[in-house]
Formats: sequence, structure tokens, C-alpha cells
Amino acid sequence: MKPAALTAILALSLSPPLLSAQEAKALWRFEGNLEDALGKHSGKSVHGPAAFVPGAGGGKALSLDGKRFVQAPPSPDLEFPETSVELWFKPAFQPGLRGNPALVAQRADHAGTRFSIHVASDYSCLMLWNGRRLALFYPPLGPLRRGEWYFLAVTMTPGETRFYLDGLPCTEGQGRARIRIGGKGYPILFGAADPMGKERFRGALDEIAFYDRILPPGEIARHMDAGKVKKRLTLKDYLARKEAERKARAEKAKKRLRELMDPAVLFARGKQKVYRGESLQAIRFPLGGIGGGCVQVDGRAVRAVWQIAGNMTQASLPDTFFALAWKTESGGTGARALRT
Repeated sequence: MKPAALTAILALSLSPPLLSAQEAKALWRFEGNLEDALGKHSGKSVHGPAAFVPGAGGGKALSLDGKRFVQAPPSPDLEFPETSVELWFKPAFQPGLRGNPALVAQRADHAGTRFSIHVASDYSCLMLWNGRRLALFYPPLGPLRRGEWYFLAVTMTPGETRFYLDGLPCTEGQGRARIRIGGKGYPILFGAADPMGKERFRGALDEIAFYDRILPPGEIARHMDAGKVKKRLTLKDYLARKEAERKARAEKAKKRLRELMDPAVLFARGKQKVYRGESLQAIRFPLGGIGGGCVQVDGRAVRAVWQIAGNMTQASLPDTFFALAWKTESGGTGARALRT
């Protein structure tokens, strides 16, 4: 056996892994270094020496301060048509940043992008960017929290992307970005979206693994549980919780409907609300029919907005008023101005 292979096997056996290296094609454990545990894709720290903090389940994790990031060289052998990426991450950035911090990317520049995985700057969701389109994925249990460890798995094919957070499926929102497999030779980045350091991440990363296949949900859940970092809500319990929430909302809606149908509530005289002064300008009473345009009358009886003849802008026509003109069967005519 070659010394390099023996060293890799020893490294795998010394520290209890959160993720299995048996089937991964690359695995960065960050146990005080930036080496791929399989000995193929070692990274280097950009903008300062690498730093490490206590890891998600013991050992060490990569610490990023929003300035440093890690870059591994272009790796065509990791550019699979079907890819799964797993990692632990702990965000520590202040909400409201400009841009959305990146966790992992396989990207050379804007055009040369296979994928980049991001956390929304307001912690509301996770994102996938492919150089052209953005897809949003919402955590199953609500927005992320600063300073908490999360286990993320992303499975990607040219036709479908799925995110799993702490073993549970995320809900896909707007956008349908998918991995781009056309180009070759993209570097791998941890804590930044491209080699120039765009959208840098502040926090910790641990146990980043690349696979050449789509991991099934059951295997993802087992990987999450193996580290014993945090208690995972099982899919069964999660679905039961969502069903209970749905029933609670439905019961609340039924209760409200019953209240509104109660004659004592339905016919009760409400409290009169009087608008005066500048508030009258905010009132809009629309006059018009479906497909016939609309004239909006404000609280001063002024025709404040005209949307007729296909006009969809809020046009204002000063000093306008309505009028009626008529002609009777006997030939008589008449007209009246309708104005205040």
C-alpha cells in the first residue's frame, strides 16, 4: 500500500466522522487543515491564514470572519451530472447584509457557474444560483437562527434541485434554478460565491462532502443523526405537526365564519369612522364596470384617477366633471353638469 493511501486511511479512522467518507468523492473535515480527507482536493485560505473553532459534533470546524474564504483548485472529477452536497454550517453574520452569503460554490465567474449555495441575508431562506437564475428554498421549521448549527443536504440534477435542512425537505419558492453542467474546470469555494470573494460568509463550516449521485431522504436523515449534534424532527412527526397546524387554521376560520354569520354580529351597527383633511385624498371610490375602465373618486368628490380607454396608469385630469345629455322621443334635449 502506498504511504499516501495509508495516511488517508489513518486520517479517516482517528476522528469519529459526522459524514461517511466511504461513498463520498470528496470530504473536507477541517480538523485543523483544509485537506480533502480522500487526499485529492486540498484547499487554500484566501485573505489570511485559516482559522478553526469547535466543530458541530466535536473536533474542529472552519471559522470564517466574512473576509477569509477557502478555494480548492478546479476539479473536473467533481463535476458530476448528478450531484449531492452535504455540510454543517453555523451562520454568524448580522442580518441585512448587502448580498446573500455563500456556503459552497463550484464557480469560476458569473458566466462560469455550476452552482452556488447561499443563505439569505435576512435568514429567511436558502438559495441556489446557477449564474443565470435564482431559486429559493424555505426551511421547514421557519427562518434560520443566527449562531445555530444546521445540517444541509442539496441534491442537484439538470432537471431538479432539492434542499433538506436537518433532514427535512425544504419548500421551493420562486425561481427554478438548476445545476449547469455545460462547462468544465470550475474551482470549489467555501464561504464565498466566486474566486474574487463575492458574498463572503461569516460563521463556521464543517464536514463538507460531495457525492456523484442523488442521496435519498432516508440516507440524508441518517447522516444528520449520525453526528448526534442536535435532535432531528422525524419526517413523520414533522408531517403530523403540519397537519395539526392546518387543522388549527381551519378551525379558526370556521369559528370566525360562525361569528360573522351570527345575526347579532352580522347586523350589529358598527362604529362610524370619519375621515377629514388629508385623509380624504387617500379614499378611493371606483366608478366603472368590468372591461369598461375606471374613474376613482376620492373623499373630496374629486375624480383623482382616470383609467379609461386601455390606460393602466394613474392619470390625473384636473378640473374634470361628469355630465349627462339626453334626447327624448319627442325631440326634446337637455344636459346637466354633475359636479360639486
